[in-house]
Amino acid sequence: MTGPVAGGAAGGMRVLLLVFEWSRAGGLEAVTWEIARSLEAMGARVEVWSVRQGGEVEVGGIGARGLAPRSGRLARSVDARVLWRRRLEAEVARQAGRFDLVVAGHPWLLPPVRRALQGRAARPRCWTWAYGVDVWGQPGRRLAAELAWADRVVAISRFTREQVAPWVRPGRLALVPPSVDTERYAPDPAAPGADLLVVGRLVRGEAYKGHDILFRALGPLEARLGRRVSLRVVGGGPGRAELQAMAAAAGVADRVDFAGRLPVQALVDAYRGCGAFVMPSRVQRRPRGVWTGEGFGIVYLEAQACGRPVVASSEGGAPDAVRPGVTGVLADPRDPAAVAAAAAELLGEPERAAAMGQAGRRWVEENFSVERFRERLAGLLAADPENDPSHAETQSHGERSSP
Repeated sequence: MTGPVAGGAAGGMRVLLLVFEWSRAGGLEAVTWEIARSLEAMGARVEVWSVRQGGEVEVGGIGARGLAPRSGRLARSVDARVLWRRRLEAEVARQAGRFDLVVAGHPWLLPPVRRALQGRAARPRCWTWAYGVDVWGQPGRRLAAELAWADRVVAISRFTREQVAPWVRPGRLALVPPSVDTERYAPDPAAPGADLLVVGRLVRGEAYKGHDILFRALGPLEARLGRRVSLRVVGGGPGRAELQAMAAAAGVADRVDFAGRLPVQALVDAYRGCGAFVMPSRVQRRPRGVWTGEGFGIVYLEAQACGRPVVASSEGGAPDAVRPGVTGVLADPRDPAAVAAAAAELLGEPERAAAMGQAGRRWVEENFSVERFRERLAGLLAADPENDPSHAETQSHGERSSP
């Protein structure tokens, strides 16, 4: 485990971190893991509970207690949603006195926590992190009472902050973007890779990431550049066959390489070897249902940390990850011609692309490193609403000098 740092902002604090799953498999899971690691580095004593796992789980040197039954038969004997909610509520109610702060690593963990703690004369403070579709639109409205009750709601992007703002008092609403490991994700000479790279799970629920738009953009891009363009698709999932059919229908199957899910070092090499990272992720607003879209897009940071320029979506949380015209280009994610034009700016001007890649590396180091994440987290602890309810979130996302 990471040891406490000198003068830790959370020295001696007892923190309970609640998660659905203790892993680093996705962006959300990576954020919650970094929350735990950073709090420990600042001197806190952190205990992690995972509601959907049983037994003890360890990830990156940090252990978690699983609240789910070890017996699969028992887990299947009742509605799983009722099971984890009741178990979590009971455990928080029973052990709340052991903690100074409860962090709901996902906003949908808040309802049972609120039921367990509401009305107590003395209770630990409660924070939650808000990412994207978990609080956009109808889900946010359904959680309005819980979001208003929480002592701190931490949004990972400006777009998400705007979506939860109607339910949260300004002094309790913070903006803390994700971080990226700038030691692991770093520039390094690599064997030539594909012209373009996109990274994401290949599942129907994440069709918004824009693979279909990329396939349709390849033809116009090749016409602009006067040459063939290759696209590497990294990620696994049951949607691979459907996407392969889309690539074939667009007439570009021979230029698209479906690489599957890669181990971390191979993923880093894929970033390093691409000409540009492109993910035209679009936001779909559904008045009566769950929206789709990118809450932030850690993959944009990973690519820039590896010194590569990016084409990012102009919608959702994606614009927070890029400095338009400096580290990459924003494009309309619904328009293949616009995506092609943005990619042509980078592939057609290698010197400019290289300069953007260097600027992107500095941008990530200065604004999205683990150290910056910890500074922001320490600022939130220092400006806790319990101590200063008038303090707004302005400390949370102040950019440093421009690259």
